[in-house]
Amino acid sequence: MDHDAGAITIETSNYDTIHWISAPKSAEPIDDYKTSDQPWPLGKIVHEGETIRYRDVQGINNYLRAEIIRKKDGELYRTFTNPFGLTNID
Repeated sequence: MDHDAGAITIETSNYDTIHWISAPKSAEPIDDYKTSDQPWPLGKIVHEGETIRYRDVQGINNYLRAEIIRKKDGELYRTFTNPFGLTNID
């Protein structure tokens, strides 16, 4: 993470795509958490690529996390980073 440049870069190999995900607009439940497989809204993809310049990307809300995706032999593998908390990114 480079605070001065306003950028986060993921260094990895053997992947197909990196999605940058931020918080949904609301954290309010959308369904019953006791019975639903998805009781809260999912985060939204705000960027794709190894580096995100978070000061230049619209739609970031509170945090960013990377989703590293690899497809092999018809299977989809996904790895998520812990979130990078962001405040006052302007």
